[in-house]
Amino acid sequence: MHSEELELAKIGYQSYGQSTDFKNYQGLPMPAWDDLPEHIQVAWMAAVTAIAKYVLHKQSESLARIIVDDIVSEI
Repeated sequence: MHSEELELAKIGYQSYGQSTDFKNYQGLPMPAWDDLPEHIQVAWMAAVTAIAKYVLHKQSESLARIIVDDIVSEI
């Protein structure tokens, strides 16, 4: 497991818990991260990885537009 993905997954899980009074979708208490089955931890890591890739892609597009705009304005 990549440590960055793991940390982001834990942050996401904690944030989810804070927003639901630490109850799961069934209204039951959420287990601690370390008590989650591995496949659930992997699912959280997949979710944050997808979000991170999306954000980085959007930032790259924005940066590319800024660079192109700067080049065009200098012509």
